[in-house]
Amino acid sequence: MANEREIGALLKMAAAVVSRPLQPPDLAETLKAWVLLLSDIEPATLQQAVAKVLQTAEYWPQIPAIREDAARLSYQAEMRQMAEATKRAMIRSGDWKDPPQLEAGVNLATPLNPGVQAIVTRLSGRKQIADTSGGNEDDE
Repeated sequence: MANEREIGALLKMAAAVVSRPLQPPDLAETLKAWVLLLSDIEPATLQQAVAKVLQTAEYWPQIPAIREDAARLSYQAEMRQMAEATKRAMIRSGDWKDPPQLEAGVNLATPLNPGVQAIVTRLSGRKQIADTSGGNEDDE
């Protein structure tokens, strides 16, 4: 969990990024509030959340916005960990099958929507559309 020193460093970062008129009047009181309301969040997650809020905020970062981003980041990390754990368990049990390889980014086994198929046909087929590498056509 984040401690006062770590949260203080984030508060300084925020103060350096946000223009003076939009900063809170008392950074010491703001630090107390941030420590009280954000110290339950892991430091790395909190740092990412504050950075994300600072990238998009027009005003001083609000605690609900920071907590919302931190919750989203934590959820995403949890889902990645669960997916990896599931994959490892499936590999150990022999149930894991590698996904089929896609030809130039397009799964040719999946039928296209009829409207899209008509466009593909008019543009000379899937192979040319799927090849977005920008390579020379003489390479084929």
